[in-house]
Amino acid sequence: TTYSASDNKLGGQTLTDGVYAFGHGDTANLIGTLTLDAQGNPNAVFIFQASSDLVTASNSVVQLINGANSCRVFWQVTSSVTFGTRTTFVGNVMALASITDNGYSTITGSLLARNGQVALNHTTVNCLTCEVGASTGTGLSLNRLPNTGISIPLNFALVLTVIFSGAIMFRVARRKG
Repeated sequence: TTYSASDNKLGGQTLTDGVYAFGHGDTANLIGTLTLDAQGNPNAVFIFQASSDLVTASNSVVQLINGANSCRVFWQVTSSVTFGTRTTFVGNVMALASITDNGYSTITGSLLARNGQVALNHTTVNCLTCEVGASTGTGLSLNRLPNTGISIPLNFALVLTVIFSGAIMFRVARRKG
């Protein structure tokens, strides 16, 4: 489903699994509550592709129902992300530029900015532990993702690998010292 700039308001909707594309509207892309309904399917995947920025209004909510899993919600943003004050948000956010929280938001998922910073302001981030593999459970099964054309650039993947490797080496050095 593709939303035009004039009708891209995600709030107030209940969406089932699929790929959703939207652009930049006059104000926030998400105002109110967006409900993601897995309809009892533990393998339901939600992919949101923003052709510009993603902006949430204050007190906006992304909620999951009927077995929807935060590990299976992805936000690909070709610019920046701004969370309004006290936003409740779920999913894995991949922004080309920066990610900014205006304050006191709760994020369940991951926040990844390729060319900018992730600026948090009294933000609660609930990190996910997602199962990877051919599971039929509630974890993420990479071989079941739909072909959407989304790819992670090699330099971005290398940065994540270096960060992860550095964290492991830090923990090993810390235990020895």
